[in-house]
Amino acid sequence: FLVSYALCALAFLTKGPPAIAFQTLTLIGYLIIVKKTKLLFRLPHFCGVGVFILIAGSYFALYESQNGTASEYLRNLIFEAGEKIQATKSIGNRISTFLVFPIQFLKLSLPWSLGIVLLLFPKLRILWKWTPLAKFACLAILVNMPLYWFGAKFVARYLYPLLPFMAILSAHMLLAVAKAYPRAMRRIIRLVLLVVGLSLISLFFLINDEMKGYIALVEVKIAITVILLGVLFVFLKNTKTHQFLILGSALLIARLLFNMLYLPYMDRELEYRESSQKLIEMSDKKPILIGGELTKRSIRSLGPIAASSVEIPPQIPYQYVYYIGKAQNSPMSYSQVIEGTNSYLVYDQIEIPDTHELKFEFRDEWQGRDVRLYTFANDK
Repeated sequence: FLVSYALCALAFLTKGPPAIAFQTLTLIGYLIIVKKTKLLFRLPHFCGVGVFILIAGSYFALYESQNGTASEYLRNLIFEAGEKIQATKSIGNRISTFLVFPIQFLKLSLPWSLGIVLLLFPKLRILWKWTPLAKFACLAILVNMPLYWFGAKFVARYLYPLLPFMAILSAHMLLAVAKAYPRAMRRIIRLVLLVVGLSLISLFFLINDEMKGYIALVEVKIAITVILLGVLFVFLKNTKTHQFLILGSALLIARLLFNMLYLPYMDRELEYRESSQKLIEMSDKKPILIGGELTKRSIRSLGPIAASSVEIPPQIPYQYVYYIGKAQNSPMSYSQVIEGTNSYLVYDQIEIPDTHELKFEFRDEWQGRDVRLYTFANDK
């Protein structure tokens, strides 16, 4: 309990309330299955909860000491997480999300989900044997998935805690197949390593400036991956190394390749990245700040914490904040007043001094609002 709740506290500080949901559903589900629910009311469990409160509470106490309002911050975190999952959507949208969720989850789990797919074949399904670890991994997925499957939106980052359990189930199935058909598995692994390696070598000669713009250090990533695949191929061919270790290493490399090459390239059409780059060019590479009037946002009550409202800067998509902040090597900041030689990203119609001029304007489809970039006018 102590280790579990300590990890839950760290997850809560980095990923928010979904960490608590994951801990609660998994723990209660497990204790129900093993018929040990009384442990929830024993001292070790309360000590674990105390560790969580100590770690997470220390952060919020520090936040409060820095002139922040910890209660409002916590309340806002909880309701924002709920809105992202259960946001009001049309019935058609919910049905669509429900139907495509399994496919999206299997895609997100690649290559770990490959072993699960083998269960579709009757001759391979009979090789499956339930072990305590496999049972627990399956339980963790089953008790947590409905929370997101029946929601209104597929939020990939909330499902990342389930990926290690998918990897366990996949490894369990692949190991069973490898033991039953060692020669066939060895040939399949060798073929996969060879095909992927040759494909990457071919891709190396197709690299262009466009690809370099979307994927950082693309040549280095491909070269390192080819070398690692070559090492695995040699080990598989010339030694008696356990083939399952080779397969596991290959799957790990495949996942890294998926993250380093496929995902960045598939996201290449994101308008935010292109718009951010254009904004930076238009601002003559001067710092870009968020400009506009503060607005009040209501925060609903949470138990003893009364409802209230806070003043926040204009909301802009986080992608702009990320890409612009990354390009200018400093986080975007906010200013109510347009002044100095900085550039300003403005949503609302506010008073613009003569020292600044409209340089660029485009439509933010996420909010259905016009965005304007004002830059310092050197000739004024």
